[in-house]
Amino acid sequence: MTTELRAAIATKGKNVVSQFYYVKAPERILPTYGIFRDISSPKSENTHIKFEDVYVEIQYFCNSVQECEQLARDCAQEFDGKENEFMLNEYQVLRVVLLDESGAQPVEKFWRIILQLKFQLEKK
Repeated sequence: MTTELRAAIATKGKNVVSQFYYVKAPERILPTYGIFRDISSPKSENTHIKFEDVYVEIQYFCNSVQECEQLARDCAQEFDGKENEFMLNEYQVLRVVLLDESGAQPVEKFWRIILQLKFQLEKK
């Protein structure tokens, strides 16, 4: 994942929840917050164009199942199909797709829901 894409994801993610971090949240932070990370970045080659698929996992930590489910809906609205909202210098975002969503699961005293997104990029 490029630094530019990471910054764009962080900016859009903060539209869903103000506490949104890359890889790890600060210690002793309380819900509600989100973290995101690159889970793989395999390069694929099409016969006509070269593109890169970037897979991103977003986790939301919440106080209730309902709050997690609402954040998952908000995240889908913010990212899924919104490729035209990503203005990057080195790449064009061809597609943003919500691939998977886990149901809310208990984690210690809180709840967590996990979403996976795929960003299809083309080098400019």
